[in-house]
Amino acid sequence: MNKSIPETFDIKKFEEDILSQIENPDHKKILKSAYQKKEQKYQLMEDADNKEIKSIFESANLQDLVSDDIPKPQIDENLLLQIKEKEHIIADLQKKIADYEDVIRRRQAEFENYKKRTAREKEDFQITANQKIIVDLLPIVDNLEKALESFEEKHDVDALKDGIILIEKQFKKNLQNHGLQTIESLEQEFDPNLHEALQIDESNKNYKHDTVITEWQKGYMLNDKVIRHSKVVVAKGNSNYQDTYKIPFSFSKDIFEEQVLNSIQEEDQKKLFNDVYQLKNDHYYLQEDYKNKLDVHDKIDEILKSINYSELNINSH
Repeated sequence: MNKSIPETFDIKKFEEDILSQIENPDHKKILKSAYQKKEQKYQLMEDADNKEIKSIFESANLQDLVSDDIPKPQIDENLLLQIKEKEHIIADLQKKIADYEDVIRRRQAEFENYKKRTAREKEDFQITANQKIIVDLLPIVDNLEKALESFEEKHDVDALKDGIILIEKQFKKNLQNHGLQTIESLEQEFDPNLHEALQIDESNKNYKHDTVITEWQKGYMLNDKVIRHSKVVVAKGNSNYQDTYKIPFSFSKDIFEEQVLNSIQEEDQKKLFNDVYQLKNDHYYLQEDYKNKLDVHDKIDEILKSINYSELNINSH
C-alpha cells in the first residue's frame, strides 16, 4: 500500500522534534533540502524524493509521520447528529422492551398464582358443598337405621312401610332443597330436551300427536339443568287432534257457575266439570292433566250438548 509524507511542518516541530531525532547527518541534510522554510512553516518541495524521505522517517522511528495514501473521509456533522438521535431512540426502545418484558413476567407469575388460588378455592368449595349435602343426608340415614331397628324388634311391616314412606318424603325434600327437580312427563308433549323416547306407540289414538303416555324412568333437573332425561313411551296419536278439539279451554267465572253448572242436573256430571276446570283469576281453565284425555273431552262435549250449550249464548274463551 502506498504511503504519503507530511507536506508541511510547524517550524518548532520540524526543528526540535523531527531533526533532533535524526542522527545521520546526511539524512538531516536531505530533509533540510526537501523542506524549505516559508513564512511560519516548513513546506515540502515539489522535487523532493518522497520514497527517500519515507525511508528516513522510518529509520528514525518516525513511522507515525507516514500515513496510508487513502484520504481520510470527511465527517458529516448532521449525519453524526442523526446517528446519535437514532442511538437515543434505540436505547429508549430497548428500555421499553425491557420494561414490557418485566411486566409480562410479573403478569405471568400473577396469573399462575391466580390459577393455583382458584384451583384451591374450587377444591375447598367442592369439599364444603359435599360436606353440606352429606350433613343434610345424615338425619335420613339415622331415620332409616331407626326404622330397621324397630322392625327387627317388633316385626311390624305396616310401621316399617309407613317409616320408609316418611323417609322417602324426607329424602326427596332434601334433594329439592339442593335444587333437584322432577321432570313432568306424563301426558306432556314430547320434548327431546327433557325426554328420551324408548318407544313410539302408533296404535293409541286417544292422545294428541307426540304425547308422552308412559314414563319408564323419571328424569331430573338440577338448578334448571337436565342431569337425567325421562325415559318415556310416546303416542303417535291423532295428528289432527287440535282441529277436532271441540270443548272450551276456559269459561268466565259467572258463566261457568251460573249458567253451565246450574244447567247440569246430575251431580257426577257437575263433579266432572269441577275436576276438569279450575278457577284462576275469575276464569275457569281446562287443567293441564285433562288437555290430552280425549275420553274426558267426549264426556264434556256430550254434557254440553245435553244442556244445549250452543243455545245458551255463552261467551266462552
